[in-house]
Amino acid sequence: MKTSQRTVVFVQEDPFPPHGGSTLRDWQNILACAQLGPVLVICTAPGERRTVRLDDRITVMYFGDGRDELLPDPILSTLERLPRRVYNRISRKLGERSLCRVIRPAVAAFEPTVAVFEEYKTAAFSPCVDHTRTAIVYDAHNVEAVLQRELLADRPIVFRWIELLGQEIVSRERTLAAVADQIWVCSEADRSLALEHFPRGRDIRIVPNTIDVSQYDGAYAERHQTACNSLTLIFCASFDYPPNQEAARILIGGIFPRIVGRIPDARLILAGREPTAEMTAAARADPRIIVTGRMRHPVDFLRQSQICLVPLQSGSGTRLKVLEAFASGCAVISTRKGAEGLTVTDGEHLLFAETLEEFASATARLWADAPLRQRMIRQARELVMVRYSNEASRCAVEEAIINVVQMRNLPRTRRAAEQRIGRAGLARRSRHQSQLR
Repeated sequence: MKTSQRTVVFVQEDPFPPHGGSTLRDWQNILACAQLGPVLVICTAPGERRTVRLDDRITVMYFGDGRDELLPDPILSTLERLPRRVYNRISRKLGERSLCRVIRPAVAAFEPTVAVFEEYKTAAFSPCVDHTRTAIVYDAHNVEAVLQRELLADRPIVFRWIELLGQEIVSRERTLAAVADQIWVCSEADRSLALEHFPRGRDIRIVPNTIDVSQYDGAYAERHQTACNSLTLIFCASFDYPPNQEAARILIGGIFPRIVGRIPDARLILAGREPTAEMTAAARADPRIIVTGRMRHPVDFLRQSQICLVPLQSGSGTRLKVLEAFASGCAVISTRKGAEGLTVTDGEHLLFAETLEEFASATARLWADAPLRQRMIRQARELVMVRYSNEASRCAVEEAIINVVQMRNLPRTRRAAEQRIGRAGLARRSRHQSQLR
């Protein structure tokens, strides 16, 4: 029997309506927590302060980012004379400190039993929660210690200033990992990385990225009712994320020109917020390239597309963009990195490609072979419904939260013993799964 929990969830982006990427994961976890009791969402996205009650269990309190509203004018006017990067860094830290003083009473009045911190970005608000009374969960969308190293690996020396930003990101990740009673990751691959980089003794749980499959039913049904004579390709992403920027650059400069050489009337949609200047310039130069900017929902553009290309070279987590394409009936061609964390089979659910020529060849093959494309679309949709629907994440979150609360209530010595037993069991299960694979 479930015991009622009161959960506070910290997010830095408006969680509702979710618009892809991290907000989809935030929202799936909020919904799962709401199955166990009331949820208070603390949102520190830029904007005005307000409180919105979404339903009888979920309340969102918007506090803004604290920079303009809570900092005195003399401090703001001084900061604005600094270089932009320095201004952003200092004003953000000062704003976060100011917000903590405002958020702390709201959290105390709610009296949470569990606090979930979504991503490293929320680390500054850890002091808003009484750690002696509340179980702390860090939801690691990525293992940043690994991701930041990957992002720096191929950068020319002129871009090494990014290393300073990476160090701050990793520092925030360490802050949350150090205080967390439990850490959530997206996949078995991320769990292995987390065991290497996070403090020993942490309870690390897999909470898969999932989607509400019903939102894509219309697009999937339309695909079987409407004939299409021209090819539209799509890549859905948040383009303020460096791995997605790199993938868009590869698509524009390498993959798409090769595809057009074989299929001249093909179009490419780059769908997502914060497009780069390079992307918008490419769209102006070539009418076959469409850059959408922020969109209401990815399904609006997925329903117009036949093949989703995912040429990711770096990053971690589980690829929501792939799951969304699967659910909407859009065939997928991806690097192995792009489908990392998903239980997929080449030729059954998607096609793998690594080089520019492999992407072009796979696209031409899928477009020419309608039976293969339809078979892959059907099998990919079945996979999402079985393994990656919201029900899967809901069960994982409920089990994780009930466990972390129970562990907090045990005496310290017994809690340590239970954690050792639990880790040993998880290790045995991982070895068993590896043998099966």
